[in-house]
Amino acid sequence: MLNGLYKVEYGVNDAFGRSIMCMHDGKMLGGNSAFAHLGTYQEKGEEILAEIGYDGVELFDLHGHDVRTAVRLALTRVGEAYNNGYESIELIHGAGDVGEPVEEGRGRIKWELRRLAAGGAFDRFADPDRTWLKNGSIVLILRRNPQARRNAWAAEPPRTHYKRPRG
Repeated sequence: MLNGLYKVEYGVNDAFGRSIMCMHDGKMLGGNSAFAHLGTYQEKGEEILAEIGYDGVELFDLHGHDVRTAVRLALTRVGEAYNNGYESIELIHGAGDVGEPVEEGRGRIKWELRRLAAGGAFDRFADPDRTWLKNGSIVLILRRNPQARRNAWAAEPPRTHYKRPRG
């Protein structure tokens, strides 16, 4: 097994990040000031297969979408996570270093989502008193849904700002 504490470097589209990760008996836990990394892993030959996220939590990455699409998609995904019976959803927007609201450019999705949360747009599905505004994401603790169904998700629109890796 790969039990131990590791430095992790990763990329999402054109963003790059570092964090720490504790791996122990097939489970992973780590993060940095912007993200929490939770999941499982298994060794298969020379490969390590990992899955980030865990039961009851949905992680959803908004990178690569324009602001309007990202906001519409965030609203849709929060409702779907509630309908699917998840306990929480983390909307990953990035821009962890953008500390002040912006009208355009980098960080706009972050501040638009924060405006929606402050205005009650997620309150039908999430407990507003338990919303966690992290530097690079927003975590919404969802209300309990006694009639939840499992894993019905709408197709994601194409990412208009996705940069293909060169090579």
